[in-house]
Amino acid sequence: QELTWDTNIQLPSVNFDDAKIDKLYILPSATLKYALNEKQNFRVAASKTYTIPQFKESAPFRYEGIGENSIGNPFLKPSDNYNLDLKWELFPSNTELFSITGFAKYINNPISKVLLNSVLNDNTFVNAGDYAYVFGGEVEFRKNIWQNNADAPTSSLTGGLNFTVMYSEQKLDAQKVADDSRNTVSVNFNEEKDQLQGASPLLVNADITYKNDEGNFHPTLSLVG
Repeated sequence: QELTWDTNIQLPSVNFDDAKIDKLYILPSATLKYALNEKQNFRVAASKTYTIPQFKESAPFRYEGIGENSIGNPFLKPSDNYNLDLKWELFPSNTELFSITGFAKYINNPISKVLLNSVLNDNTFVNAGDYAYVFGGEVEFRKNIWQNNADAPTSSLTGGLNFTVMYSEQKLDAQKVADDSRNTVSVNFNEEKDQLQGASPLLVNADITYKNDEGNFHPTLSLVG
């Protein structure tokens, strides 16, 4: 990943070539499924992923948004993510599902939005600490509400519910931010740790879907909270 820009803003005399991201990522993943019986499965999944900074997060000039402004940090490091999921699932029928999932994630160099030390009250984006972690649980439920033919339905109405609780924590280190950004970014933290920016502790999603296979008509009403 390499950035190019042209603005009339005087930038610090820093070698921004050092901000290029040129790395080969090896991203292993593995999934194991054990069939408890014809209607129940137990799954284990482990993987490594990564998060590359977005242009808005990296470009070193002011971005004026609605209600807030931010300045990118070109020295952001990609985040390495280590993921683990344990899932039990039950299929009452071919189109119904009930599942319970436990998940955990460990993140090296998590990217967070923070308040920049500036008279303008601008935000910036930094690798706020060495690590962060997330763990939680998820319950998913999908049920047939109505169908026109039990043997070979062509029309049906189904409802779904997804409920997730999550806890996150990240380390905060202002000196790491200064060192990583070649002292071009200055921030202060009131605490040594905090929740991950943007990680909601509670997520609820619900939907109702009507399927008409004869007319290939599948409208869905979704609620997200």
